[in-house]
Amino acid sequence: MKKIQNRFILMFLVLIMALPLYGCKEKEAEDLKEDKSISSLSVVNNSQLIERIENLADCVVDLFGIDDAVVLIYKDKAVVAVVPAEDFIFSDEQEKLVKDTSLSSDTKLKEAFVTSDRKKFDKIEGIVDNICNGENIEKFSSDIEKIINEIEKE
Repeated sequence: MKKIQNRFILMFLVLIMALPLYGCKEKEAEDLKEDKSISSLSVVNNSQLIERIENLADCVVDLFGIDDAVVLIYKDKAVVAVVPAEDFIFSDEQEKLVKDTSLSSDTKLKEAFVTSDRKKFDKIEGIVDNICNGENIEKFSSDIEKIINEIEKE
């Protein structure tokens, strides 16, 4: 009787030790699969976003009087920073032309914010560089909103 009781206790202990190990491994594997799908979705979204950004920047640079442009697309808004050509005054008409070009070039956009401020250009360029290097745009949402608010006040 004592032998049967010892075997039962031994099997019970083995079972108790095996269950948490089995459960933990399944959970980790499941989490890994989920992380991979989120990561690949982010890469796809980033590459589509980068393509839209590059296309829009190319359209803006093709405008007369614009030497360089950097574009940031956030949700349904475009933030466009331009470097006017030397000895070219960036007027309200030019700003409206850049805004109209941006909105007509990308039909997903509802608003466009345009600036010729060099500091904002550098900030936007830094954010775009980080997005190109795989960072998620949501990481920069507060910075982008701040830039948009500053441009609206100009």
